[in-house]
Amino acid sequence: MYEIIWTPRAKYSYFDTLKYWRNHNKSNTYSNKIVNEVDLVLVEILSNPSFLATYSSKLNLYKKNFFKGKFALYYEIKNDKIIIEYFRSNKQKPL
Repeated sequence: MYEIIWTPRAKYSYFDTLKYWRNHNKSNTYSNKIVNEVDLVLVEILSNPSFLATYSSKLNLYKKNFFKGKFALYYEIKNDKIIIEYFRSNKQKPL
């Protein structure tokens, strides 16, 4: 079984995104949708880490798009750990 580990950079980006949408929309609704989608994609990654993910040899990371392609998680698989390196909006400049 795999264990999910978030890097500080990924956690910061994730929570910063949630905060942005909470402030922008004056509501938690969209932020809660993002949280739910992240939970779903983490379950998918845990069950089959490379399924429907793209591997970037440049970054040495897998990229998993989710929430209708609006966001992506970049991660690496090390033994029994899945390390989330980046949480990104797909509107951001690519890595």
